[in-house]
Amino acid sequence: SMELKRLVTPLLHYRVIEGLLLTALEEANELGLPLSEFIEGPGRSGVALELWAACERLKEDPGRQAQLLQEELDGRMREAQSLALKEQELQLKDQPRGIIDMEGLRVAMEYGQKCRKDGLVEYHRGNFDEALHSWRQGDVALRRFRAPFRCEVENGMLRELHSSLLRNLSQAALRVGHPTEALDAAERAIALRGGRGLGRDASWDVLGVGLEAAGEIDVKAWFRRHLALEALGDVQEAAKCLQYIEEAATSRADGDRLRQDCQRCRSKLRQRQQRGNEEERRMLQRSLQGGVFSEKRVAPVVKAGTGLTSQDTQPAEAPTFVQGKALTRDGAADVLEDLLVAYSDADFLQRVDKLSRDVAFDALEFAKHLARLSFEAQQPILKKWGFEASITGAQEMKQALKEQTQRDTELEELSNKVSRALYGSPDLMMYE
Repeated sequence: SMELKRLVTPLLHYRVIEGLLLTALEEANELGLPLSEFIEGPGRSGVALELWAACERLKEDPGRQAQLLQEELDGRMREAQSLALKEQELQLKDQPRGIIDMEGLRVAMEYGQKCRKDGLVEYHRGNFDEALHSWRQGDVALRRFRAPFRCEVENGMLRELHSSLLRNLSQAALRVGHPTEALDAAERAIALRGGRGLGRDASWDVLGVGLEAAGEIDVKAWFRRHLALEALGDVQEAAKCLQYIEEAATSRADGDRLRQDCQRCRSKLRQRQQRGNEEERRMLQRSLQGGVFSEKRVAPVVKAGTGLTSQDTQPAEAPTFVQGKALTRDGAADVLEDLLVAYSDADFLQRVDKLSRDVAFDALEFAKHLARLSFEAQQPILKKWGFEASITGAQEMKQALKEQTQRDTELEELSNKVSRALYGSPDLMMYE
């Protein structure tokens, strides 16, 4: 119609209008309708409505609106392509590689090589999303096929190209904040070399079968796996990756360099964990030492030479404590020694370490359950020193210890030692 021509003709030089018109034409052809009827007729499609809206927007500020519309359209296209790729990946996830003829394999590998190069260009430009999209396309193209097993050279070339794509995909996924996808790509790259070190339930690939005994590992893929696990917060598994690389480095010519890289990564991992856990540790210590087991109380006056308060009615031969109120310095030292023995007990240590693993080394979850474990260990000590075997008694004992440790450096060091023992094995770094 004339109205449509007047609206669209001045704007045809904008790429976004041209793209919308072509899309509208395709949909109109599918429905068997003329383009004008498809756009102007009743019950307009989403594309038709979008075309009208775009034309109206371009009337206001053509230059700026054209750029914004193109960016919106490109973003939707990338999102649609990403969703299509993910759906395709889900369909291929549990499917084995199918055997393909040499011509088909050549075409697939040429396309995979193109996706790898396109991704590298975008990555070096800083376009990490576009790079990730290219490498995803290459992965989908290559993961479906293999040559017959007798064609070792061709399968070897496919393995090398697909491994390279997966390592790059993992790196790009990390850069855009997709650690789970990065971990999956890294583990599939490792599986292409046999998957040694991943465990029974990990990914596997028919192209990697038989290579696990060769002793050669994909070092870059293992480093990618380390970074993905670190980003996911699985510090223990991330550290195991570095240990595995170091063990494999003994038989490599570049072993010294790999060990140095592992040491640097381990140092960064430890520093990051310490920074990340510092506030949680302070919260944990406050809950255990200043919140769960303490109340702000005014300590009564201690009778000179006895270690007992004027309110205390215990006989002189009782241990040197003040029931529920205060301790002498020697009494505080004895209580701390008893606590150290209790927290160092093998059974208690085993229970604390198990708790660390059960909560996946989450400091806040660890604190919730450690308070209960520590109170169970404290109960005999509370009774021995005349405190009530309850949370209130534990609070009073803690306050009494705090009053002594705050003004005595030696007792403070002993108290810190007790606190470290409470957190379990030093190797698990729950205190750090």
